[in-house]
Order: sequence, then structure tokens, then C-alpha cells
Amino acid sequence: MIQVAAMHFDVLIARVPLRDGQAPPPAPLPRILTPIAVLSKTLEGDFEVEKRMTLEVRVLGKKKRPHKFRVLNDVVIAKGARSRIIDLETYVGNDYLCTYRADGLIISTPTGSAAFDFYGSNRIGDNLFANSLIALNASTGQRVWHFQAVKHDLWDRDFPAPPNLVTVKRNGKLVDAVAQITKAGVVFVFERATGKPLFPIEYREVQRSEVDGEVTAATQPFPLKPPPFARQTLAEDMLTRRTPEAHEAALAQFKKIRSAGQFVPPSFEGTIVFPGFDGGGEWGGAAFDPATGLLYVNANEMAWILRLVERPKTEGRTSGRALYLANCASCHRQDLHGSPPDFPALVNIGNRYSEPEIRTITREGRGRMPAFAQLSRPEMRALVHFLLTGDDTAVEAHASGSPWPFGLKYTSDGYNKFLDPDGYPAVEPPWGTLNAINLDTGEIA
Repeated sequence: MIQVAAMHFDVLIARVPLRDGQAPPPAPLPRILTPIAVLSKTLEGDFEVEKRMTLEVRVLGKKKRPHKFRVLNDVVIAKGARSRIIDLETYVGNDYLCTYRADGLIISTPTGSAAFDFYGSNRIGDNLFANSLIALNASTGQRVWHFQAVKHDLWDRDFPAPPNLVTVKRNGKLVDAVAQITKAGVVFVFERATGKPLFPIEYREVQRSEVDGEVTAATQPFPLKPPPFARQTLAEDMLTRRTPEAHEAALAQFKKIRSAGQFVPPSFEGTIVFPGFDGGGEWGGAAFDPATGLLYVNANEMAWILRLVERPKTEGRTSGRALYLANCASCHRQDLHGSPPDFPALVNIGNRYSEPEIRTITREGRGRMPAFAQLSRPEMRALVHFLLTGDDTAVEAHASGSPWPFGLKYTSDGYNKFLDPDGYPAVEPPWGTLNAINLDTGEIA
């Protein structure tokens, strides 16, 4: 069996600011200059793969001479002869999140999801260290502990924000801890030094996928405390009643799709993701008040529809539209309208960019958009011509030397919010909340 391992690891955005890149944390911590994560996506053939993460941190020691360490977890284990790195990126963070221990500095790092986001036939297994909170010892580079919040992620449920360093009361004693919010609208709280959960976590059986080639995880973790800070299941009685017409339209659409809470696998008819791809918890993260022990979290409560479609074949004779549907529609939608502001519309894109600019952006990538350097020049011309004119030009696909690792059988039809005909959320308010969570007791304050 051929398996593809594709992992994307994100450097933690900081809670401790670095002024001009090297302001020291409070003494007696060593000075961290620049944390660098090497992100590797690996395509392997004819053998099984373990995932790999490398983290490099430069530390300014007592004698003010910088030294480095590199952390390498779960290196590739090959059973065959072929191995090729197809993409290598370096992300340099301006800030970091750390806490001091008696034996050194701990860097708490949340990781991203394994790719492709919504169909995982190329990464059978739990994809350990994706969707994980990892504690690293900055003195030795060793992994101290880790926790995986989502196994074999199919819902783009990577952590939305870095964890918060907190201090909570347990049996009359103060305990240094770390609190991690999630897009699903729950909080995990751990002892900072050991990773021991401070509230129970229950592993429950979840639905299995009916999509061919997909193997979902058998169980997923659910924290029993604190309670969720966002609604967890979209039911019929929660649909909008803004107007009778809006309600009827939302109800008609709701009856055609699946909605049963968390970890319902992606489907061809459509699966409700609620809270949506943007949380639950948001990128801005949470704030902790040490005087009260309260964690403040703002949350979205927007439903999205996740629908799988067959990826158009782009081998042999293909076309500009087929190339768009195969490579671009999962973000910008089949109708080119996108899901602004995260995924901009491409309608009338010629009013914003010239043809050479579009080719450059497509080939090299920009921001969160990946590069599509695997497209041949004729394919690129056909794709850009379709974007500019809507004309579907035929083209002979060219087998390049750089295979696209996520050219799987299925893709999604885009990031689609569940809206009523007038563009309002199809869910009754609140569409967002501000929550205060008591981390001493594990209750909503």
C-alpha cells in the first residue's frame, strides 16, 4: 500500500513579546533569540511513514554566546528505497510562549492539521503530533509531553491560537498549568510540567466514515470540564426564525445534510461543522486573569457545511475549468465566490491583478495559499485564462517531475457557511459569545 504523510507544523504565536526580536523574558530565564520551525511535508512511496517535526531554537546562554538545539520527533521510518521531500518551508516567529521549570525552559507548541484537511486516504492512522500540544525542554531539545486533541483530523480542527500559561488552585495549592482553547469550543487544561490533565478527559467512540478510502479514528477526546463555551450540536429547533421565509429555506437545506454534533465525518451530501472552521475559539486566543483565575474566551457560533466531491481528473486531456476545480475550488468554491475574508472571491479577478501577476501568485503561492508549481506552462495558461474570461480551454496535461501530494480522489466543494437566502446565518443567535471560565473549578463563571 502506498501511503502519503503530509504534516504541517505551526510555530506558536507568543504570549511573551520579543522587542526587536530579542527582548529577554523576566530573569532568571535564558534569553530566546529566534524560534524556528522547519515544516516538512513528506511524500513516500511503497512503505509506511511516521511523521516528522524539527524545531530549532537559538538560546543566548549565561556567557551570551548563542547556541542551538534541534528537536527531531518520530523521524521517517522507511520500509522501501524511495524517499523524497517534496516541500520544505521555514517559518520564523517573532514571539514565543514559554514557562520556566527548575530544570530549564519549556516551550509549549501547538501543531497544525495533517493535509489534505477533509479526506485522509493518504494518511491512514491517528497522525500523531498533528493537532497536538507539545511541550519541549529548551535545555535539551527533548519532548517532555504531548497531547493530541484531534486524531486523524477531517474537519480542519487545528488549534486556533497558542495556549495560555495559567496558575490554578488545586487542593489549596497553586499549580502552574497550561490551558488550550479549540475551534470546537472546549478547553483542555494540563499541568505545565507533566502534561497531566487537571480535569478528566473521556475518549468516546465516534462515527465512522462511509467514504471509500477513508478510515476515521475510532475514538476522540472530550474534556468533561470545563463545559464547552460554544454550542456543540446544531438541531432543527436552533435554525433561524428571522423571517418565516428564512426559516423555511434553512429547514429545507438542513434536512438534506448531516448534523449530529462533533466528529461527524465529511460526506457527499454535506456535514454540518458547528462551531465552524473559524471556531469556537478564534485566532486572537484567550486571556487569563491571575487575580480571579478566570479565562476569558470570545467565540464564534457559525455553522459551516463540509461537502466532499470527486476531484476532476487532470491527467491526459483536461481543461482550465477542470484544473480550477481540482486545485482551487476547495478554497475559492466552484462558483469562484470564495468565503471572504479568509478565502477571497476570484470573480472579476482581472480587475485586481494582471495575467502575469495571477500566474506568479498561482505558481509561487502567497500568504496561506500554497504554491502550484506542479502545473505546466500550458496548464497554467489554461487555468489563468479560465479565471480571467470564464472560457474553458482544452489543454494536454503534462506529467511534471513534482507530483502534487494532495491530488486525492476527493476534495471539498469549498468553505461554505450555512446561510439563509439573505446572507444571514441560518442559526439562531447568539452568533458569538464572550465567556469567563473559572479554571480553579472548571465551571463557567
